[in-house]
Amino acid sequence: MSTSTKVKTLHPDWDDTAVKADVAAILADTGAAASDPVGHFPLHSPPIAKTATAT
Repeated sequence: MSTSTKVKTLHPDWDDTAVKADVAAILADTGAAASDPVGHFPLHSPPIAKTATAT
């Protein structure tokens, strides 16, 4: 069940703006809103490019 669905279930009288604000706060508090670190650094080194050798 999504966080949004949980908030809507607990607070059926809230409008979408209030639900979105609460969901954003929950995700920020739990760290679930953190970006995926894999997109920011490689987990392994890229292959080394072969260079031409002089003959």
